[in-house]
Amino acid sequence: MNDLVKIGTRAYHKSDDYEEEFLKIWQLYPRKNGKKLAQRCFNALINKHTVEEIKRAVLRYTESVKGKYLKFIKLGSSFFQSRIYDYFDDNYELMVKDEHKRLYQSQKLK
Repeated sequence: MNDLVKIGTRAYHKSDDYEEEFLKIWQLYPRKNGKKLAQRCFNALINKHTVEEIKRAVLRYTESVKGKYLKFIKLGSSFFQSRIYDYFDDNYELMVKDEHKRLYQSQKLK
């Protein structure tokens, strides 16, 4: 299960190592475009993050885009490639604090 595939200087898990976990997480994601690239990015993410961390990030993003038009939701490939990092625990906490601070300051100005 720990067989890694080297592509250039990076090592990735084989896509079938975590296929079941990826498919469960993919079902949670709100926009289903870019699955193949999203799975490759998931396999790279799994080297640094747990499946639970990735799932939590996807759920946070899904919640943040609830009710938005589909065209404003990132493609799965784009989200798993770069945007997901904003929704991991440490970054997400900072993002939420910044959002609260911005809302508080705008209310003070009124």
